[in-house]
Amino acid sequence: MNENMESFTDEELLLLCDGILALVANAEEALHLVKGKDVHEAISRQMERYSNLNAKLCGMMGKF
Repeated sequence: MNENMESFTDEELLLLCDGILALVANAEEALHLVKGKDVHEAISRQMERYSNLNAKLCGMMGKF
């Protein structure tokens, strides 16, 4: 990683986590609005990716 890059502050990480949680909530709402097994599977996979990213970001808080 580039040593000259700035780290995110905890406040910035919290904002990113909040944004990702909004994506998860929107994807969950989409599950209720659309029909089709393939679409539901795609949305569910994306929700899992968002959740994993959120956990990774939240795990970074307090480490800097």
